[in-house]
Amino acid sequence: AAPPPSGTQVVCRGDLALTDPQRLEAAFDLIAPDGQLLMRCEHWEDRKFSVPDRYYDYRLRPQSEYISVEHEAGRGDGIVTRRLVPFEEGFLDQGWGIWKRMLAHMALSRHERATFYNLPVTGPRREEWLMGRIAVKDAVREWARQRHGLHLAPADVEILTDELGAPSVHCAALQPVGTPHISLAHSRRHAIATAAEVAVGIDYQRIGQVRVEELIRGAMTQREARSIHDAPVSDQPRIAVAIWAAKEAAAKSVGTGLEGRPRDWDCELIAIDRRGGHPSRAAVTHGSVRHDVTLYFEDTTAVLAICLAADRSSTNRPPLPTPAFAPA
Repeated sequence: AAPPPSGTQVVCRGDLALTDPQRLEAAFDLIAPDGQLLMRCEHWEDRKFSVPDRYYDYRLRPQSEYISVEHEAGRGDGIVTRRLVPFEEGFLDQGWGIWKRMLAHMALSRHERATFYNLPVTGPRREEWLMGRIAVKDAVREWARQRHGLHLAPADVEILTDELGAPSVHCAALQPVGTPHISLAHSRRHAIATAAEVAVGIDYQRIGQVRVEELIRGAMTQREARSIHDAPVSDQPRIAVAIWAAKEAAAKSVGTGLEGRPRDWDCELIAIDRRGGHPSRAAVTHGSVRHDVTLYFEDTTAVLAICLAADRSSTNRPPLPTPAFAPA
């Protein structure tokens, strides 16, 4: 029917039905005061989504909530480390990627959003990049809260990278007090980030199906290969991954990365606790500089390596003890 005059009160009668866990269907009529049918709508559909609590809370309170959780790494050294466990695979791609895009527009600056939209729509790269940025911002936000009592939203923090890919922080609210040093690592959709007052490097590796001999041939020195082969066979994948992660963390701490020359960074293990007890330690030597690295193991599934600039020293220090492999 023709639309009634502006201000006319009409009656809406309809049916709603939840036809499956994600679909709401509706049909409704608009009826004029004299009973005339003004409009009928049929086959209306809404999609319904269930979102994880941490996503829901983060969306409502971005200045106080976090998607990541705190990690014990470096806590005693006065640094903040956050771990972002991935959402259920496929969640962020539901509804034509609406949840991923919503996070991007909540958490990223205009420059960062441009980078986000230039990444491939399909495949894991866009999600991994976004989750890494959020992990770093969570670490910086928690650092600012602990050190300076500042409550920052994710979009208040912008992450920049130099020509070598090393990240740094830009944040107007932190200019009076200074910004922290940061480091970020990804592995199989997981992300871990650290914020500290000294230069820091971290690496995180999910162990999975490691091809130990291929890793040795491509990245290990003779001493590192002996350390791996001297371990029990069941321990060799995690030892190999631990050595690789230690080298990566040390190289990141100086802002260069391995630059395609992993054998230039020689890792010597101190101890590997297979039971996941106290953090293990390693020393990585590059040229005349030794970098002390702390290793954290998640049972047999992953290893995190962290290297602080404050740990650096010359190679004149006493040699490390022979690696000890604790029993299960």
